[in-house]
Amino acid sequence: MLLKLDVLASSTIKRKKPWPKIAWLGKDVGELFLFDSHRISQLSLPSGKTKKRIPLLQTYLNDLQGFGISSNGLFLAAALNSGRILIWNKGCATVSLTAVLDKIRNLQTTTKHTSHLQVYISDCGAKVLVLTGINQVFLWETQGSDCSLNGVGDTLKGTWLQIQCGNYVLPEEKDKEAATNGVFFVDPVCGISFSLSWVFNNSDRIHITTLHILWPERNYTLPVDVSRIQDHGESVESSFIPTWSTFKHSLYNLTPAQRVIKSRRAYVVRVSPDGQVLVIAMNQKLAAHNRMMFYSLSQSAMALITDLKGCGAKLSTTGNTPMGRCWWIADMAWTRDSLLVLCITCRGSVAILSKLGEPMEICTEGTLLHTGPALFLPLHPKITFQ
Repeated sequence: MLLKLDVLASSTIKRKKPWPKIAWLGKDVGELFLFDSHRISQLSLPSGKTKKRIPLLQTYLNDLQGFGISSNGLFLAAALNSGRILIWNKGCATVSLTAVLDKIRNLQTTTKHTSHLQVYISDCGAKVLVLTGINQVFLWETQGSDCSLNGVGDTLKGTWLQIQCGNYVLPEEKDKEAATNGVFFVDPVCGISFSLSWVFNNSDRIHITTLHILWPERNYTLPVDVSRIQDHGESVESSFIPTWSTFKHSLYNLTPAQRVIKSRRAYVVRVSPDGQVLVIAMNQKLAAHNRMMFYSLSQSAMALITDLKGCGAKLSTTGNTPMGRCWWIADMAWTRDSLLVLCITCRGSVAILSKLGEPMEICTEGTLLHTGPALFLPLHPKITFQ
């Protein structure tokens, strides 16, 4: 199967430092934003010019520790050094703050693992989940609507809660290969839901531990593994149900490799927007041994392994398979309909996989950029000098 990609714009950004994240915010398709640790800019296509200042956020940028974007692109949530969560409602043009959570205050100075701080926000902007230190889960629930606040920096009314894992195993700081990802989604039967998965190695086995949170319509009392940290304003009735599950399997039956990789970025994971499938890039020493796992979050014993076809690496003149991290999968993203997975390697080659399938041939056309067809297209090639 051949996929043809139409190149609509090609821009050159006049900035020496790279932008680690690119995302669309708001309802306008052209509102593309660039993010790094302390800076947010808006990119204009196809001119490549950037709007360097966003007045509503400018005073908070130096205090950013981590951020997340809702699936619909309408909300941005950012953890601040003060222990608050900033919520930017792009549609209503408001910036609101949650109450202080002491356990996320000044993480940049108290821990070396700031990359483990992850922030997720629901499409309604009323629920924020924060993951710190790999295995500490905090949930904020807002009372009322963010759009009702008109000022900048108004404090929201709501509740902080902590969710415990009980007897389920989560990774430790020494597990460098550990990867996590989560997503808020709307289940057609159960309503608002959230799934968060941890992937890591335990001895010679891969472990996938998943937290699934459900908000049913009727109210429930707090489960035993949920503790209310603090209420601000009127008490919010917490009506969610957290459930845990674990999947374990020997690594030697999943890939041709005969060793366990314990390096950072050995696993790259992404949950599909519908919350049904977790895709796991399993990077190995040899490029030919790299594999992709599709793990069902609805049926916790179902997983499918597909071949990444060497990630674009070709055999050397001596017949040896290339090796090294340059052939690893660096990042992935699902399409909105959860049907395709887009991957990019550390060498800058892009691939598209069908859901539960292998890489498909792709080619690009338009704006004088004609490449392919190939399984891995070098759209952003890495150039090294010796």
